[in-house]
Amino acid sequence: MNQNLISAALTDAQRDAILADLTAAQTKMADSSHSLTPEDRRRLTKIEAADMTLLDQALQFAQQNPGAMPADVNLAALAEDIALGRQYLPICAKANQTAEMAGDNCMSALSDAYVAALDIYRVAKALNTSGQYDAFVQAFGQRFARRSRQQPTPPPAP
Repeated sequence: MNQNLISAALTDAQRDAILADLTAAQTKMADSSHSLTPEDRRRLTKIEAADMTLLDQALQFAQQNPGAMPADVNLAALAEDIALGRQYLPICAKANQTAEMAGDNCMSALSDAYVAALDIYRVAKALNTSGQYDAFVQAFGQRFARRSRQQPTPPPAP
């Protein structure tokens, strides 16, 4: 089986420059950064980027009808959150696009390498008639070793 999804090279200097750029971006966002736990992410009330007009409408309504707003609604904070969210939307889009590109490249390269390694393993296994390739075949074959599954205890006979 031959597979060649990607044929490219990334120099150490290119990799280091990309990592430095990503670190610089993280540093630039540090002042407006808020970390969430996985549980926080699950619980948060969410809105899609396409629905930003709803937030604008809510802010406009609240500003036009301040007497109808509960005392605990902070309109200045709402306006700041909407503005910050709007600023982050293109950053998130580019970061997601970059992460997907990096992930696709990594997955393609590793898949190409794994397909070739599987071919090498099959050849070594087939040619290992005298045991000269035992160390490699056993080490590589451990990836495919099936863990013994415990059989459920049969119910007692009636």
